[in-house]
Amino acid sequence: MNYMRAISLFVYTLLVGIAVFMFGWNLFSLLAPENVAIFEIATLYNPWIQLSVFSSIVVLFFSYSFNLLRNGYSGYCNMESIQWRIFPLLFFFSWIGTCYLLRGNLFEDRSIYLNLLCPLVFGLVASTESREGICLEKWFFGTFSLLILGLCQIDWPNVKRFYYRGVYRETGIWDNPNTYGVFCGVVFTWGIAYLRESGFTIVGNWGGGKVVLFAALLLSLKGLLNSYSRGAWLGVAIAQTYLWTPAILSKIASGIQRKTYITIGVPLTCILIYGALLKLKDVDFPPLRRLGSIVNVTDLSWVHRLVAWKGSVLMLLERPIFGWGLENVESVYRVHFKPDSVPLAGAIVLNDVLFIAAGCGILVLILFVAILINTFRCIDCSAERSALCVLVTAAVFDGVLFNSSLALLFWLLVFRFVHNEPTKNAQV
Repeated sequence: MNYMRAISLFVYTLLVGIAVFMFGWNLFSLLAPENVAIFEIATLYNPWIQLSVFSSIVVLFFSYSFNLLRNGYSGYCNMESIQWRIFPLLFFFSWIGTCYLLRGNLFEDRSIYLNLLCPLVFGLVASTESREGICLEKWFFGTFSLLILGLCQIDWPNVKRFYYRGVYRETGIWDNPNTYGVFCGVVFTWGIAYLRESGFTIVGNWGGGKVVLFAALLLSLKGLLNSYSRGAWLGVAIAQTYLWTPAILSKIASGIQRKTYITIGVPLTCILIYGALLKLKDVDFPPLRRLGSIVNVTDLSWVHRLVAWKGSVLMLLERPIFGWGLENVESVYRVHFKPDSVPLAGAIVLNDVLFIAAGCGILVLILFVAILINTFRCIDCSAERSALCVLVTAAVFDGVLFNSSLALLFWLLVFRFVHNEPTKNAQV
């Protein structure tokens, strides 16, 4: 028993160290960008180190997966339930690892595969080791979010500046306003859901935690608005719709009335929102104009995204089994699939779902969708579901899986519920 406690303590220490390193990496990049660049070239992009890290995470992933399956076969949990949840993850990891090994010389740069797989393994290990209560999770979530958002309020000297129509877009400790916006969106939706469950008051079983969470909510709302990230705004809107629609429908007495309201109300609401956004795309106030640009078909960022999505599908159709390799997707798209009328090829990396499909084949796409469906079926907490809605939306429009900070949050949510039974009222 002492040996097991020692191993658990070691794993917890390792997890905290990895989390601090990956979240703090952006902060160090702002304080000393030259030193960080030298360190990256000497270590992270060293092929020998990459191969060693890949070998280590393979051993770690399969050892923890084997432990989960062993518990199922030993009767500690429902084996049938474990199988249909862990096997898509096993095949997803294995197929990407196979693509890693098949791509030519192993001693070439393969950092993009590690960017995808390292947060995944971290999420698996953290979910397996974590068994704390929900109250502690609220305290930790509020305190951690408040700490990160507090650091984001500092005007860092080396941060890259982004502007929308002359208005500065906040980036926090990251080098991209979309990353900051998505992180703030996750904090905001998660916090709103927690407060909704326990009541929007400061009194209660964890009143001090609510004070911390209220402070984090205010900072996250400020960051969400000032990031001007449309993907984050859309994700928050979808999450809030999911969060509050059941409560609204529960006020309607009969099932027939509910169906009538859904049949008539949903299309009418969508039409009204679309019409309002069309009016906003030409106003002078920057936040409203940015919001209206969501339906502006002439907006260059949307045009680049749509063209890139079409290119990703064409690339997938040409090589549907093993894809083009994650490290080759952008270069192949730029040379062979990008129209000459579109000057930039970077939009191809913004849709994670199509990017991994073009890079590793259609099987990865199917497995990833299966992972998402399983996760939504197993989540029994509205806070985690709403946060996952934001991240999935951002994965389609801004990119999450290859962003270390956001990928950590995504895989923690996915693996957080690998042991849970599907909820009876789960809706996908």
